[in-house]
Amino acid sequence: MGSSKDRQVFSAREVAGGADEGTRERIISTAMQLYARGGLEQVSMRAIGRELDVSQMMAYRYFESKDEIFTEIRSRVFDNFAAYFEAAIERSTAPFPRLVRYCYAYIEFG
Repeated sequence: MGSSKDRQVFSAREVAGGADEGTRERIISTAMQLYARGGLEQVSMRAIGRELDVSQMMAYRYFESKDEIFTEIRSRVFDNFAAYFEAAIERSTAPFPRLVRYCYAYIEFG
């Protein structure tokens, strides 16, 4: 586990008292931080609860499983990926320069 500087900590009152969408966002953000620090094996409902300083069961109020959280994360990443490419190729109308921009965007995004 990293230091408190490495993670954003929310009080139980903040998590439980926040709007549903805000709490979902905190759970997703925490899962992304855990994944970035240690990979998929580090992400569990228990770890999310520990990071947010709440019961592991709290996450189940918003997501059925860890898989559902990752489905949401994947969806967001792919949306960002698509938006990044669209922005890159819109700068050019000719096919070859668009292809070149697309290739560069692919490398830069990764």
